[in-house]
Amino acid sequence: MVHSLQNLLIYSLFFISIVRADTIVTHDGSQLQGKLLGIDSGVIRFETQFAGVLEIAQKKTQSIRTDQPVFVEFSSGNTLYGMVSSENANAVRVVAEDGEFRSTLDNVKASWHAGEDSPATRAYKAELAASRGKWSNEIAAEIAGTSGNTDSLNTGISFSAQLKSKDDKLSFYGSYSYSETENEVSTDKTKGGIRYDRNFYDHFFWYVRDEIGRDNTQDLDLYNLTGAGLGYDFIKTDIHNLSLNAGIAYRYESYSTGEDTSVPAGDIGLEHDYLFSFGKIYNELQFIPSFEDLGDYRINHESGIEFPLGNTDMKLRAGVGNRYHSQPTGDNERLDSNYFTRLVWSWK
Repeated sequence: MVHSLQNLLIYSLFFISIVRADTIVTHDGSQLQGKLLGIDSGVIRFETQFAGVLEIAQKKTQSIRTDQPVFVEFSSGNTLYGMVSSENANAVRVVAEDGEFRSTLDNVKASWHAGEDSPATRAYKAELAASRGKWSNEIAAEIAGTSGNTDSLNTGISFSAQLKSKDDKLSFYGSYSYSETENEVSTDKTKGGIRYDRNFYDHFFWYVRDEIGRDNTQDLDLYNLTGAGLGYDFIKTDIHNLSLNAGIAYRYESYSTGEDTSVPAGDIGLEHDYLFSFGKIYNELQFIPSFEDLGDYRINHESGIEFPLGNTDMKLRAGVGNRYHSQPTGDNERLDSNYFTRLVWSWK
């Protein structure tokens, strides 16, 4: 007797689950039973027990019937909450508490369940989140040395923080490098800066930036570069970026020799990066000519490649940096090059 009651209960629950189910009939005669998750942009999301969540083209659907009230938005702007039924694609009926509304399936713009956001609201929230942007941060460190025939030591640390949205970008950065060769200091420099970029039309953007630092090996006690101008993104995708900017700047330099430089200058920059399946390459180039003497200019360059270290937030970065001063002070060389390998930790 107990066994018979259990079987009856199971069969009853199974029958109720069949009866209390949403139904979709497609133009080829296929009938699906399950749960209507929603309609958006001409696609019906429908959950079934045998195949999980399916996405069905709305134009290939003949009829829809729900066993629970849902929100339905029509192309006319009307939104109703009620049971949906239809005999065919040309006769859709939504039965609400205060009446019913009839239309065609093609005129159904969206549907969603009570307690959920409409597709339009979800899209607005996603756009709002993208406009607010997210911070991305990184710290990089390097240390290398040799002993024996040549004694050398190279150390360095740098950081960057960037708040980026679809329309603008705010960047902070700083670094310190120190190296010795045969107990003689060959590098001792510090720099830090801030930059803001803002897209204002298509691929065009404007920017402002400021950088301050020192370089003891070049007898440079203090330098400051403030610039502003316009730029253009030739390529701007998730994996490939190429941009050029040009503007005006003010360059100030104070040397331990007593010489000071304070001149208006140009500010031209090129940035490029490409993301591969195995890593990323990047290139940065700056050209800063003095307006008072075009033969007095600075060129800063860095190129490198990054490799992720497994499924971690760590990366290995290797490359070369060059600084060229057309009119160096004292016995300093025009070109100063630096080859580096850095361990980078990134997080958001």
